[in-house]
Amino acid sequence: MANFNLNPVFTGVRQSIGEITFYQYKGKTLTRTKSGKPFRYTEKRTEQIKAFSETVNIWKKLPLPVQSTWETFAEKKDSRGFNLFMKSNIQRVRAFEAVVLTPESNIPSVSSFSLKLNEDGKVQADFALPQEAQSLLLTLVFRETGPQPIENRAFRIKELKTNSQSPAVIEELISGKTYEIHAVLSSDEFSKSKVFSESVSAVITA
Repeated sequence: MANFNLNPVFTGVRQSIGEITFYQYKGKTLTRTKSGKPFRYTEKRTEQIKAFSETVNIWKKLPLPVQSTWETFAEKKDSRGFNLFMKSNIQRVRAFEAVVLTPESNIPSVSSFSLKLNEDGKVQADFALPQEAQSLLLTLVFRETGPQPIENRAFRIKELKTNSQSPAVIEELISGKTYEIHAVLSSDEFSKSKVFSESVSAVITA
C-alpha cells in the first residue's frame, strides 16, 4: 500500500488503472495492487499514478458547464460524472492525447474539425456542421498543453454565433505554445448549458 498525495476533489471513489487501484481511506488517497502483493514503484506504475493525478487536475479545471454535462451523462448510467470522465480520459492523458472534453449526447456533433496556422501567425479552425445543427451554438474550448504544471492550464472558451460559418480565427493563442482545442455544440449559450454535443478535438502549436 502506498500513500498518494493527490489533493482530491472527491471522496469514496475507487479507480483502477492497469494493476493499480486508487481508493480513499480516512481522507487520504491510497494505492495498492489488485493482486494484494506489496506495492513497488516501477516505471510503469509511476506513469499510471502520474496519469491519474493529471486527469484529476484536468477535471478540476473543467468549466462548470462541462462538469455538469458529465453529471447529466452519468445519471443515465447510475454513476458519477467524475468517474466517467476519469474512465474516458486516464489512458488518453497517459498517451499525451487530447482529452474527451464532453461525452456523447442527443445533440449532434461537429462533422469535421481541423486546425492550421496561417501566415499571419493566427490559428484558423475549419469546421463543418451537420444539417440538423444549423440552429445550435458552436463553442471552441481550449487549453495550453506542455511542460508547465497541469494545474496551471486553465480552459478558455470562444463562443461563435448561431449558424457560424467556417473558418474561425482564434486570436487568443500565444505563439510557440501548443494547445488542444475542442469544438462543442449546444442549444443555449455556453454558461447556461448542461448538455453539449460530444467534443471533436485537434492539437496545434501556435
